[in-house]
Amino acid sequence: MGSKEIEEFLTHLAVNENVAASTQNQAFHAVLFLYKEVLKQDLDLKVDAVRSCKKI
Repeated sequence: MGSKEIEEFLTHLAVNENVAASTQNQAFHAVLFLYKEVLKQDLDLKVDAVRSCKKI
């Protein structure tokens, strides 16, 4: 999974799943944690996903 797929996933959360901004942010940081701590890979991310506007 690369930047494009991560961007599509985060956009999907905001547009299709209508999640709160904090949920979308948590999902993004979970992906970062997965790559850095579990997979031991660096991600060169330029993610330009649609941001959620919904507040909890």
